[in-house]
Amino acid sequence: MTTSDQNRLGRLGSGDSIEAVCDAAGIDRAEFDRWWTETIQQRGHVKSGRITAGVESDVSIHRDSNGIPHIHAKTDRDLFFGYGWAMAEDRLFQLDWLRRKGHGRLSEIIGADGLEVDTVSRTVGLNRIAAAEWERLPAEVQQLLEAFSDGINSFIGDCGDKLPIEFDLLKYRPEPWSPVDCLAIEVEFRWYLTGRFPVICMPELAKRTLGEGPLLREYLLGEEDQESILHPGDYKPLAGEPPEPIGETVADPDASTGSNNWVVSGRRTTTGAPLLASDPHIAFEAVSCWYEAHLCGGSFNVAGMTYVGMPAIMFGRNEQAAWGITNNICSLRDLYQERTDDSQPGCFEYDGQWERAREVTETITVRDGAPVRVHRSILTQRSNCRRHFAGSGERTRSRLVELARYDSRRMADFAARHEPCIQRQRTSRGDAALACADVFTRARRHGRSDWFPRGGPHSGSQSFRTSLSTWLGS
Repeated sequence: MTTSDQNRLGRLGSGDSIEAVCDAAGIDRAEFDRWWTETIQQRGHVKSGRITAGVESDVSIHRDSNGIPHIHAKTDRDLFFGYGWAMAEDRLFQLDWLRRKGHGRLSEIIGADGLEVDTVSRTVGLNRIAAAEWERLPAEVQQLLEAFSDGINSFIGDCGDKLPIEFDLLKYRPEPWSPVDCLAIEVEFRWYLTGRFPVICMPELAKRTLGEGPLLREYLLGEEDQESILHPGDYKPLAGEPPEPIGETVADPDASTGSNNWVVSGRRTTTGAPLLASDPHIAFEAVSCWYEAHLCGGSFNVAGMTYVGMPAIMFGRNEQAAWGITNNICSLRDLYQERTDDSQPGCFEYDGQWERAREVTETITVRDGAPVRVHRSILTQRSNCRRHFAGSGERTRSRLVELARYDSRRMADFAARHEPCIQRQRTSRGDAALACADVFTRARRHGRSDWFPRGGPHSGSQSFRTSLSTWLGS
């Protein structure tokens, strides 16, 4: 890539208009369009082929007419090497973006616009949870994650200076991939599914403003979709702006809001085989968060899709069964307010005693700005509370462990093993559906939830002065 190419891409990434870039380069729009098309085509790495470097035996990646990779290898290690390669080939910038989101490092590439996300990530400690989970993974899963990471890094090395164009637009290079990066993406995804931080913070802010009483109770009540909380005259459309046309609907557009999955026994189908559907309602994005693949080799023969950066098959099928999962939005968080005292610096009160806390200070590097120190993560010794606030927690096993069990072809008796498997999962709460070729079907909630103190969840914050406020065992 020439210096002029780098300069043009850097200016575009900095927000300069196409017209300004053309003026600076002394070219017209037609010439710019030709240059842009050629630049994009030079970086179009996606293709079928064989991988020979970094593997014990050749790995084949064949892409069908929809671009979905079918990866074939002789061993599990080589298969996941190819899986990492294929995913990086398709989604390298997205992979880097998601790991930065999980580690709280977006500000390094987009400046102050990433500070809010990074501050939450570092305060909650998603990066620390991911690092702790790596140490607790079984050796087999660690080996698969290492192979997946090796595949990503091999692809990065092969790119040379022809990385996906987003890296030149933002003028940086991706760091080597590590297995903990996969866990950081998974932990952030769990937080996205279960954090619901505004849901527990806004009632507390309302209580502090409104006090206990009828106004607070009205605020906490749900609203009917057909009712408006605006009084006549409260809303004034912009003058001169005609309303945008919208399409007609045949039913309430929000009637089916929410993820759903279902399974039908073969006794109720015309073919005698079970049917399964899984419909995760994740917000649409310019690049989908889901990634489809077919893995064949070693102890795997499985096809389906996963969340980008998580080398498993979250929704899919193998030779014996099909499965899907959706989010189960049960309350997994509580907001606690510690009691401090100037006479006991660095301590919190707990059961009448002052316990010393430790402070975790992290520095967020901000592009084109001063570093920001985050020192709000003050952790008491009563880590059971923090565990649930922060995610599925530092002592929780990764969802990748459980999904690896689903995927493996070595489960000769898949149906018999599946039900106890999903019952004992230490993952964030979800709903799992399973259909097996022998007409076995199941739909069950999985994951573990600890018990709320004093019989149930609450709105707003809770005092953390006594053990009566702590979460109990699962």
